[in-house]
Amino acid sequence: MKIVVIGGGVAGLAFGIMMIKKGHQIVINERSEQIPLKGNAFMMHGEGLAILKKLFNGNLEQIPGGTINHFILKRPDGTEVKHIKMDDWQCIRRVDLISRLINYIDGDNIKYHRIFSHFLYKNEKVVAAVFENGDIEYGDIFIGADGCNSAVRQELFGETIFSPVEVQEILGIVKNKTIAQSLKNVFTKYQSAEKGISFGCIPFSEDEIIWFSQFDVRLCSSSLKTKEELKKFSTSVLKDFPTEVTQIIEATDFSNSYLWNTKDFESLARFHKKNVVLIGDAAHLALPFTSAGTTNALYDAQQLAEQLDKEIDIETAFQKYYDARIHSVKEHLALGRNLKYAFLNPETVNDDQIVIPLIKKGTTESLEPKRKKIEILYFTDPICSTCWSIQPHLRKLKLNYGKDLDLN
Repeated sequence: MKIVVIGGGVAGLAFGIMMIKKGHQIVINERSEQIPLKGNAFMMHGEGLAILKKLFNGNLEQIPGGTINHFILKRPDGTEVKHIKMDDWQCIRRVDLISRLINYIDGDNIKYHRIFSHFLYKNEKVVAAVFENGDIEYGDIFIGADGCNSAVRQELFGETIFSPVEVQEILGIVKNKTIAQSLKNVFTKYQSAEKGISFGCIPFSEDEIIWFSQFDVRLCSSSLKTKEELKKFSTSVLKDFPTEVTQIIEATDFSNSYLWNTKDFESLARFHKKNVVLIGDAAHLALPFTSAGTTNALYDAQQLAEQLDKEIDIETAFQKYYDARIHSVKEHLALGRNLKYAFLNPETVNDDQIVIPLIKKGTTESLEPKRKKIEILYFTDPICSTCWSIQPHLRKLKLNYGKDLDLN
């Protein structure tokens, strides 16, 4: 069986390795002219690392990255809001992971400079993928792993309606041994309690720091197209943040920084059509507040590979893959939107209600220990006017602590 993968990112490469190990013929088609370098870094929990370890035959040592065992959330004035111990987390640069994945795929199995154009059909099934440079790749199964703006998804299901961009994110990297050592093994995030602005920094190595800044688009009036504009805006919007933040911004080479327009789209009713199926961001997209995009791409690849190995009928395998993944996909979509609302409306959330945006096991299970709800039984005399005076206080209690209360 020949499998044609469209997209040479994490999802496409991981799936390719899994299927090559199962003895299938794979052709991965990447739009870039070389290894895709776009993207910065991400946090990955032990569950995702376990998938990578299996891909790499038990060896993760060659993937550079920093072990992260603590998360600290602070306000811009330095006040500590939360401090949580983390287990089995690692900060990984996307380019390092991509480079390692490619090492496990023979060069003949990867074709570069192939921008997807359309499919060729026979009896309603796809028989070949056509690329803008005129290349045609025939196959039995076609995998759309071409990211959030997937052209494969558009051909299968029509135009995607994305949510409006309300939050943008700037990503950067800095070489500064002093600051990196002061942050060793700690993911630190500063978040305003008054407006939608945050800054996070993660030590990647002994002398490197990965950082990001998320902000309400209403705080920015310029286009941020040049490195000068990115630096000027970052310096201005983060001027009231601690000294270490301003030092990191000042030391950043913004020619290596990225500006992301964060968006998502509604869950699809299915991930496949006949013999074509979507994985990764092409199949589902949650806002980056969930910090789970790369891990989800690995889960998709693993689940799809397993189902194809079990089922003789391709469409049955595709449907079982969808059924196995859609619950988590919908949870992440909802969680991302809830986190965005809280970020844009910080006055609606007190410090105890802030959710730590680091997800484990492909679900919405956060790092924080689950708390039992407190049950409050309220008795009143319905004809006593004095008893009714407590109602505003009960409503405020419910508003601030509703997730932790059962008020009856």
